[in-house]
Amino acid sequence: MAGKIYKAITIIAIFLLSIATVFAQEEVPCGGGPDDGDYDPNNCPLDTWVILLVVMALILTVIHLHRRRKPCLR
Repeated sequence: MAGKIYKAITIIAIFLLSIATVFAQEEVPCGGGPDDGDYDPNNCPLDTWVILLVVMALILTVIHLHRRRKPCLR
């Protein structure tokens, strides 16, 4: 029961944080076009939140798989 509550709270927190980061941006990143004089295509960095989400997904996957395998080893 506590595990389900923990998962629900975690999912809600991630959802709320993702919404907060969307509304925190003032302008569209790299909103210019190639016809603009100051356009730099290399100025569009990979969103650091994507990297963070990938790392968190990998960590949670390893934890989940480790918990599933642990009873088999006993």
